[in-house]
Amino acid sequence: MQKIILLSLGALFFVGCAEPVPPEVNDENCETAKIEKMDKRIRTEFADKCVTRSRFKPSEPVRW
Repeated sequence: MQKIILLSLGALFFVGCAEPVPPEVNDENCETAKIEKMDKRIRTEFADKCVTRSRFKPSEPVRW
């Protein structure tokens, strides 16, 4: 009986420590309402990825 209790507690410990997986960064998932509903542990990292997801576009060279 004690082994079952210990195994159950151990399993709950490992399940509770699992890191949430952030969703894919795209237009639909980067809406403010969806970001606010996310877990606090991944919200900041995901919001940073949403902001920086655009590609760098170099400007035209200035000819004086």
